[in-house]
Amino acid sequence: MLDEHYPYYLANVPESPNADLAVTDKYIGKIATRVALADHAAIDTAISGSLRGVGDDLVHRGRKADQR
Repeated sequence: MLDEHYPYYLANVPESPNADLAVTDKYIGKIATRVALADHAAIDTAISGSLRGVGDDLVHRGRKADQR
């Protein structure tokens, strides 16, 4: 059985600012559950967080392990 609504995850933290997106059961055509939708601010936060996460990798790329 599905929960009534589900969050989205931002940096491994569940966020439930809304339950705007209805998920339809493809077999019976009725709403099965609802999920949260990220707004522009949440998407910008996710992008900046991902860039911080790969920053060190970009610095170290192309260097040998003993040069890091």
